[in-house]
Amino acid sequence: MPMTADGRNSKGYPMRSSTAGRHGHAVKTKPDSAQLAELERIMPSWRTHLPQSAQRVVIAKVKAMPASLVADFIDKYQTIGRDWGFMPRSELSHAVMHAMISHVEKGQLRVLGEIHAAKALAALRAGEIRHLCIVCNHRSYADALIIQTALTPLFKRFGFTGDYAAVVGPKAFGHPCRKFAALSFNTIQVAQSRSIATPEVALSLPEIAKAARSAINDIANHTKIMQIFPEGGRSRSGQLMPFLPGAWRLLNAGKPCGLLPLSLSGTEKFLPVGGSKLRRSKVVLRVGPMRPLHEFGAGRIAMEEIARAVASLLPPSKRGCYR
Repeated sequence: MPMTADGRNSKGYPMRSSTAGRHGHAVKTKPDSAQLAELERIMPSWRTHLPQSAQRVVIAKVKAMPASLVADFIDKYQTIGRDWGFMPRSELSHAVMHAMISHVEKGQLRVLGEIHAAKALAALRAGEIRHLCIVCNHRSYADALIIQTALTPLFKRFGFTGDYAAVVGPKAFGHPCRKFAALSFNTIQVAQSRSIATPEVALSLPEIAKAARSAINDIANHTKIMQIFPEGGRSRSGQLMPFLPGAWRLLNAGKPCGLLPLSLSGTEKFLPVGGSKLRRSKVVLRVGPMRPLHEFGAGRIAMEEIARAVASLLPPSKRGCYR
């Protein structure tokens, strides 16, 4: 992302790095007491949301972070959610959440069909596609975190570390823990339709249109791998809900694009709807074969076909209207 003269990127977000030493090497100074106090102020209740063993992992990770990354996190925490479109991740939040999810889900997270994800990333690296769109059912606020954690080894293998971006609605920034978690990956903030948005984040039609334009532009210019949950919200019943036709505009923003369908099961127990504490549970991520986006058609028809591709990765009893 291009930088301005004052050290900010083109969207006005501060871009920081570790302090350079005399010979140009990064100096990893530890966070000072003021920074640690600010983290405590930002996350006053984070201890109530994590298992006790995971709390030790989080504390150790934060204290080991360079002061520059703590400052970068604080900047982004204060900025995220104020504008539409792309926001780069915080390396502090990413390291903390990756360590925490890996710790809690050790031995419980399975990936089936990993070869399909590998082939998709190989096509992206070879330039056969310019964008990779990952589409999945949605059961928990933890879904994007689980997917990122599960696929991180492949992202590293194919040279896409730091390229995972998730489309999120305003509700992702309405709670300190969700806000912290959202900063662990690149985000593309979009406005939700008034028919599905909760009252506290309902927006006017001009605001929704502005958000859509900003998101589409940023998807085309700032993303390589985009995660989207086209149901528009978490399924309370576990059944796959109808995919929103408007999601097509976001999927079609980057061309040529490959569509990689996924399904998740078990995240509704890991972080239940209405719950606030993580629980160790068996989670299964299934990956289907990638197809060029244009093969699905366009608009509403395409979203119906994409929904069926995701539904095929779910048990028949969980396919909802796509059964």
